[in-house]
Amino acid sequence: MTTCQKIQEAKSKTPVWLLAALLMLTLTTISVADPQSPLQSLTLDYPHGEDRIFLDDQGRCLLFYGALPQSQTVREGVFEMEKLFQTLEPLLHPNRPREEWPDPSAQAGMVTLRRVDGSSQDFLIFDQDAFAERLFERARTHLVE
Repeated sequence: MTTCQKIQEAKSKTPVWLLAALLMLTLTTISVADPQSPLQSLTLDYPHGEDRIFLDDQGRCLLFYGALPQSQTVREGVFEMEKLFQTLEPLLHPNRPREEWPDPSAQAGMVTLRRVDGSSQDFLIFDQDAFAERLFERARTHLVE
């Protein structure tokens, strides 16, 4: 009996529901495990707990102050999420307890990446005062009234 015949025989003896379930499980695992799922939003909180900027894949940009839930809208087109991500990516560090930081006395912020597959990741960013201030100042000068 050839390999193809053995596979056909096994398929004929396997219930259809089992094959469908295995196919769904495989597809779900592949889609959930996709680390390259496109970005849905990016949030930069720097220094952590102070100013925050939120960008999404629809072009929306919001500026927050501290932990306040109120935000101000930044004019569309001022920032491109993918461009900002490419700038931030080399500066990102894994989110770890302060004791495990390269320099525990460093000023830190948080970058949160949310992807279209529903996953999200938090990263630390260290000692980027000048970069963050330029970013927040640009946002403040382009607020929608």
